[in-house]
Amino acid sequence: MWITFGNLNLTIVKLKVIVPVLNSHSNNLMASIPEKIKELREEAGMTLTQLAERSGLSLAYISKLESGGYQDLSLTSSKSLSKGLGLTLKDFLQRMGFLDNNRERPSLKLLAEALRSNGYSNELAEKVISYARFIKEHPGDK
Repeated sequence: MWITFGNLNLTIVKLKVIVPVLNSHSNNLMASIPEKIKELREEAGMTLTQLAERSGLSLAYISKLESGGYQDLSLTSSKSLSKGLGLTLKDFLQRMGFLDNNRERPSLKLLAEALRSNGYSNELAEKVISYARFIKEHPGDK
């Protein structure tokens, strides 16, 4: 797949990303995981049983998760919970506090690194990134 920025053609390759288990070492959020799961479920107007059915997770697992009985939350469980709650995985992780909306997107950092490794100066790489942000925010103003 190619992306074009002005005269620059970039090849997009599939990257393998290793995602850790979200646990008590992840920004010290474990104490709030049970409350946040329950809050999201209640906002969706669901019972524990309904969330279990919609997510494909067991009722016992969700009940134990909400009561603080588990010390981690896997990516697989996060995907299932997000599906059951009717959220995208990204929205779920943001609502849980595992993703920060204000951080630079990793894809833009990778793009900048790729440009620099191909001889682009820091200044030119930043201009390409700025242009990418602009066309995303103003799709009709290219």
